[in-house]
Amino acid sequence: MLALCMLVLYTVSGMPTGDDDQEDGTGTISHGAFGGDSDTNQNISRISAALAPPAARRFGSADSPTSARCASACSQQFQRSVANDAPKGTALFDGETDYNPALMTVACSTYDTMKACLDACPNGEIKTALYKAAILAKFMCHDSTLKQNARCLHETLKTLQSSCGAPSKCGQYKEKLNEYTRNEPRDLAGMKDMMKQQCQHIKCRLDCSKPTIVTKCGQPAQNDLKGTFRKGVETIKYILELRGMSSTFPSECERFIAESA
Repeated sequence: MLALCMLVLYTVSGMPTGDDDQEDGTGTISHGAFGGDSDTNQNISRISAALAPPAARRFGSADSPTSARCASACSQQFQRSVANDAPKGTALFDGETDYNPALMTVACSTYDTMKACLDACPNGEIKTALYKAAILAKFMCHDSTLKQNARCLHETLKTLQSSCGAPSKCGQYKEKLNEYTRNEPRDLAGMKDMMKQQCQHIKCRLDCSKPTIVTKCGQPAQNDLKGTFRKGVETIKYILELRGMSSTFPSECERFIAESA
């Protein structure tokens, strides 16, 4: 199964803070849904940062130095914690590894620590952006019952990996995404098509797995799963808006956000 940028457990983008030479980065704990490949997430972050208009690259330049430093320090602390504390070699809903409850525990603890850090910072653009970029983590840790349903979802999706990932099912989108991993898009049109393929793949896999998920785990678990995907897509949309690139967000992803569970 293919991990998509929408399906990382945390997507907290390294927001520019007024310095054109600041390196963009994305601190993530892999959500791993539909596979273990995180290259697509990295591609979108890297490409969108490189192609963003100059004004967007200086996002946060209006913040006070104190506010910018404080929020940036919280983001950096978050990314270090993810890199150092996340269980290695595991992912949530990847269809391959066994369920590791430590992943959710560490992820939510890390998110809570970052939020507490941001709460203490003066208000500013970077602080607000980081709050909004973490809506996926907030949903998974506090606005859903995913903690209770994660094991059942993980184990059920694992049994569906071969059938739902087959070429006659959702494999067609996976192969297109694999091609983008091998040949990274170099322009906005390519990035938009890559996200289109991602959202089509997400929808296909959710539709394929829904009957089994509802039967084995219950409708609330299905709602959690789709809600997690939806929040991930919303996060990417927001990051593109910040970078002045709303036109690259495909209609397929808009429709997915609007769908009911």
